[in-house]
Amino acid sequence: MAEALKDILYVHKNDIYLLKNNEYEKFDEEQIDNLKNYDVLLDDDYFVFESIDINVSSKKKTKRIIENYLITTYPRDLVATHYYCRMHNFVMIAIPKKTLHNFMHEHADFLKNAKNISTPLLETIYSNSGKYIYKTDGVAYEVTDNGIAIIPGKSYEESEVLRKENLIGKINNLSSKLNIFENTGNIYYLKQLAPVLIVLIISYGLFVTGESFQYMKYSSILNSVRSDLQSIYSNAGVADTADPYGMLLYKAKGSPNEAKTLISNLLEKLSQSIPASTTIVSMNYKTGELKLNGEAKDLKTLEEIESSLSNNLDKSAQIINTNKDGEIIKFSIRVSL
Repeated sequence: MAEALKDILYVHKNDIYLLKNNEYEKFDEEQIDNLKNYDVLLDDDYFVFESIDINVSSKKKTKRIIENYLITTYPRDLVATHYYCRMHNFVMIAIPKKTLHNFMHEHADFLKNAKNISTPLLETIYSNSGKYIYKTDGVAYEVTDNGIAIIPGKSYEESEVLRKENLIGKINNLSSKLNIFENTGNIYYLKQLAPVLIVLIISYGLFVTGESFQYMKYSSILNSVRSDLQSIYSNAGVADTADPYGMLLYKAKGSPNEAKTLISNLLEKLSQSIPASTTIVSMNYKTGELKLNGEAKDLKTLEEIESSLSNNLDKSAQIINTNKDGEIIKFSIRVSL
């Protein structure tokens, strides 16, 4: 096994470990200032991962595509910070959880001086081709040459799984790089991108505002009907197509009644799973995956919603993000249908 060209520090549950002889030993943080040439491997559990097919080479266009994708899938404030890493055939998006924000605040210099930063999942994808299953703490991903997908439940053979804990000791040099550092090795602080993000947000807001003027003459009833129709298109994953109504009929195999029944059954199951004290802000259904964004009064209620969705839909529901805002908990839940 080749020796690492640089020291590799692995961050897991806010503890720092140093790679020695293909094993990680807990590192004395008082010695961090003595490190001169090192990479950082952040644990997968600090992120929510997505993949997206992007065929442009421009970094500016790539960031814009990722930004537009995320704000149509998650609440804007939950994805204000996000990073990406280009693989061979697709792009991986890493959305940091609050635990990473806390660690970055407490260990800013340690991360700032790292030459490269990656995660075990990104390293595994970059170094392995074909189809396989990768399992980290509590989450299993099906990885192909075209992207990743979360595997609900335990519908796979244990013998087919690549496990994070068995792989991290074999990572002697980082091959993939999250875009939170410059070529010199210093981390990009996201606030450096704030002007660009502000321009994107303002541009998007002006577009939506301009489009809305032509509809102001319609009554509130008509607006409500349009909103309900758009929700149906979004839940069916056809909202962004040129002909959403036609695509909806195509998905229903030409029968509008079948499509209506499918969506009605889904909405009925959701109404049985969500208590009156919880507000669903938006729903998004694409390619067999349902994402709910909402506001709950506390974490216990949110856990009960997760369990209820799993039982009523007979599918695995997963809380993928939470953010406390005053007295409420903003959340995102993903269900693979």
